[in-house]
Amino acid sequence: SPSGDHFLKSHNDINLGIGLEATELFAAIRASVQTSEFINFPLADLTNFNCWFALFKAPVLDAYGVREEGEESGLTIEALKIAVGAMSIHGYCRGEDDACSSGVAQLPQILAAYTGKGITDILKTRIQLFVDDLAVGSIFQTFLDRLLVDASEQCLGSTTQSGGIGTYPSPPLPEFSHEMLDTVVFAATYAFEAAIVVVFESHRSYTGVQLDPLSAQKQLGDSPEDISLLDFGDLSSSFGSWADAALNQLRSYVGDTTTDADGNPSLGINVLLEALFLDDNGVMWFDLSNYTLIEPGFSIALGNLTISGFDSITNISLLEAIGPQTLLNEISLDYVEAELAIRVKTDAADMDGFVRLGLKHFRAVVAVLLAVDENLLLDLELGNILLSDKILQCLLGSVHSISFPVMDISVGDIATFEIGGIQNPSVQNAMKELTEVTLALFKDTILENFSSFFNFSIKAILNNYMEYMLSARSDDDCPHLRTERRGLSTLDSTPVDFRDLILPPMDSISFGGR
Repeated sequence: SPSGDHFLKSHNDINLGIGLEATELFAAIRASVQTSEFINFPLADLTNFNCWFALFKAPVLDAYGVREEGEESGLTIEALKIAVGAMSIHGYCRGEDDACSSGVAQLPQILAAYTGKGITDILKTRIQLFVDDLAVGSIFQTFLDRLLVDASEQCLGSTTQSGGIGTYPSPPLPEFSHEMLDTVVFAATYAFEAAIVVVFESHRSYTGVQLDPLSAQKQLGDSPEDISLLDFGDLSSSFGSWADAALNQLRSYVGDTTTDADGNPSLGINVLLEALFLDDNGVMWFDLSNYTLIEPGFSIALGNLTISGFDSITNISLLEAIGPQTLLNEISLDYVEAELAIRVKTDAADMDGFVRLGLKHFRAVVAVLLAVDENLLLDLELGNILLSDKILQCLLGSVHSISFPVMDISVGDIATFEIGGIQNPSVQNAMKELTEVTLALFKDTILENFSSFFNFSIKAILNNYMEYMLSARSDDDCPHLRTERRGLSTLDSTPVDFRDLILPPMDSISFGGR
């Protein structure tokens, strides 16, 4: 599987904990023991806690460790309350100053800032309510039922256990109410924003380090004798004299100033994106609804990913061949905003949430080493691209090596960061204040180390993933349509319908296409 390289390795000895002061726990438990069982309890078992628990009737459990319908237990939790006078969250490096990364050293300051603004107190209150709601469900009772079953077997000294508290699967999740979902999102955001500051600060030692965009080209060296690599600086040698001219024309069109549909001056790339990919509001849509996580009684599904600001490109340079197999790309935008819709469903409640991030003065410089086997690429058939559902696999099949020697991404400002969908107004306000505190105190830390975070950590993960994708290829990924018709024989004698070939599906149908 993909793995990170040495840039991602670190060693931190951290003391992280939660302090609870003046904590009180109230539990109302109904206990039922047969008099005869109690009177006849052997004195030899006085110190055996399993035998004490075995006095209480153990319910019959199903294969999942959940009490069968109609079964009763000798121990039943009827109420559970927790009261916390004060809660503190602490985290600090346990060793010397060099025992932890620079980001971990910022952790006490981060947590102190959240506590000073009263955000930690709000989290404490929400956790108390969460535990109260959790006690109403069956999760604690399920653990208690399993304990009774296990205790009866242990007390009898049975060597063959039919279950036991450690052999059942985890209890089913409780029915999360809206309030419980709000608490989970709030706690996750609290931890996420603190972690973001720690991670970006930990990249400070890499800030300002200049990387060579041709480093991967130099490591590639001369290609093996049996491989002819595509030379992006001389495409005419592979495709004819028109190839270099076409690429230069494309680079010139997207980077030069022209006029948009309203007659205003704009870069060609903006006009092209508006015509092909953006809606009337200048938004690009991606449907991610196929990405879901489903568990019993609980599911998380992604919705639409919308990106706006692609019509604000101020500078672009694409596919500049700085080496035979190395392409340099640069793009700058005034503003870009991304929003991801997320839907959480439980048996008791639904939450339609979103994550929104807006960045000002976005700039990306990305160098790509793309070593393509010319012979394998030219061996592909047009149908592999037009008709195959494995276009990416077919193209990857011709790639000898791919990596990103430089991924320099920087932003001038964080315009907005918001997590929405919270129904409780007080929690939503606390989330807003949490983000305001984080940006007010640590925005500079994030902006200063934004480039090094992508140029080292994200780039390392992406490079390892590319290596994994290439190593996982097989000969069956891209079938040759010439020898494996895959149900296309009915098209052999059918003329090409240019409506289907050129137009989007719905437009093609409206003009009489298939």
